[in-house]
Amino acid sequence: MINFGNKQNLPWLTNDREIHWSFRGMWQAYWLQWGGTTTRDTVCVYRLFFTSAADETLYFSVSGDNRYRLFCDGRQISSGPEAGDLNNYFYNRVCCKVSAGKHVLTAIVFDFKDLSSYAHISLRPGFLLAEEQEANRDRFNTGFAPWEVLANDAMEWKTFIMLYPTVCFHADRWNRSILKGDGSGWQKAEKAEQAGFAGIRNEYGPERLMREAILPCSIYDRNIVKTEKIYLCDTDDGPITSLPGKETETLRWLDLFNNGVPCTLPAGRTVRIIGVMDNYYCVYPKLHTDGGYGTEISLAFAESCYDDGDYGNDIKGNREEVEGKFFRKCYAESDVFYPDGKEMEFFTPHWRSGRIFELVIKTGNCGLTVKKVELAETRYPLEAQTLLT
Repeated sequence: MINFGNKQNLPWLTNDREIHWSFRGMWQAYWLQWGGTTTRDTVCVYRLFFTSAADETLYFSVSGDNRYRLFCDGRQISSGPEAGDLNNYFYNRVCCKVSAGKHVLTAIVFDFKDLSSYAHISLRPGFLLAEEQEANRDRFNTGFAPWEVLANDAMEWKTFIMLYPTVCFHADRWNRSILKGDGSGWQKAEKAEQAGFAGIRNEYGPERLMREAILPCSIYDRNIVKTEKIYLCDTDDGPITSLPGKETETLRWLDLFNNGVPCTLPAGRTVRIIGVMDNYYCVYPKLHTDGGYGTEISLAFAESCYDDGDYGNDIKGNREEVEGKFFRKCYAESDVFYPDGKEMEFFTPHWRSGRIFELVIKTGNCGLTVKKVELAETRYPLEAQTLLT
């Protein structure tokens, strides 16, 4: 329970006896939004340039609607928020250490519209950030600091799968340097409602009443996931069986996944790869490509393989077995990426989960080089412990 006049927990929280009760519980920050419209699905990136006179440690409270990923100088430092509702809309507290000099904060915010998760209740697209030292309000806090926004329509959502939708990602519409705050067309972000703390405010709407996340921030680790085995298969959806005479090519693809050694496909080639990871993971996949104008790349994950290719038959049998069984992607959908002939980093707006993945590449009139496939593990930072009895 927070006592009036006690600001010990949140230095920027307005909760004084001296002010009128109707203003108590207000953050010194506002939600931001993009004021434009589009006929396509839209993601928005927010940016803020700042300068540090010396090395410093910053403490941000941050949230987004529907989903956000926060970066400092292009490095991801937070993602979320935890699923909630409008009376319990969660924010994460993030520690960010920066050196003396110029920096940029960027946040990509995904609006999934009616394809958002069942577990996540949304008010409207937006972004919220506050630095927890009162003196830094005008320097960082949304609604006070000079945040800018740029909308992008390179991603199209498809297929509601209860968690979050799969994506069609068009490289020719994507600004490669947007997550580093570069590019043209940025505009001043619009202020929406002032953020309010759910522990004090409870009768005002429509607004998102903020609570600190109950769960710890998820990890984002690029160095954990290993691919145990690769199968180069027929391009149809038949049983998983490695094609004969493809041993050398199979090893090249395995070297790509585990060691980042590039693989090149010529024009007019189709390859279907089934990969088996060394454990069940939740991952943020990222594909680094070059060339490949006219190529279609699809990526899907599954918990395990099935005994039958018929989606009406859900028998999996021994989940350790792969060969001779069938890969069935979740709700028969993949994330699909369309290169435009230039270097590109494709990613998904939300993590994907499973142990088995399927990568299908169909090149057009141009060859494609897959420079790297990154599967960054994400999970809550809870480690298995052995209990002694």
